Amino acid sequence: MTEILNNILSLIQTNGPEAMFLGGLIEQLLVPIPSPIISLAGGAFLVKTSQNFFSILSDIFLNVSLPYSIGATIGVSLIFLLTYFLGKVFVDKFGKYFGLTWNLIEKLKADFQKGIKDELFIVISCSIPVVPVSLVSAFCGAFRIKPKKFYPFIFLGLIIRSSILGSLVLKWVKLL
Repeated sequence: MTEILNNILSLIQTNGPEAMFLGGLIEQLLVPIPSPIISLAGGAFLVKTSQNFFSILSDIFLNVSLPYSIGATIGVSLIFLLTYFLGKVFVDKFGKYFGLTWNLIEKLKADFQKGIKDELFIVISCSIPVVPVSLVSAFCGAFRIKPKKFYPFIFLGLIIRSSILGSLVLKWVKLL
């Protein structure tokens, strides 16, 4: 796993936004890779610190956040779609070990999908750097949140998350 991570970090240094896309994709498929690493590395390697404030923000968005978020959104699709289509089978077979039943999921889903709770949950939870996006995706799939609702909000949450992480490194070097 360390070798994969080192290769991704090396690729970010040499290939820029394309590697951010690939890093976001791989990071969501290989859960053991800590998700903040890719965006932090992007901020450190791809943002020119000698620019003015708005150019720095543009670099963060275009070179770090946007390519990472596109790759990560594609990456979480596998988890989302698996739990969307196979979640009931999994809960019926293994739910007893976790205290879950499909009836409980249905009750929670009915309450959860009133108003904008589900959209806010997706955006806020994906924006928090320590929350695993793959777990949010699995939750959304099991609750059968419609893909047309899931994808825009997961993408927005990932944009916010990667922008925060991409700019954290700059704060450390006292630019922001």
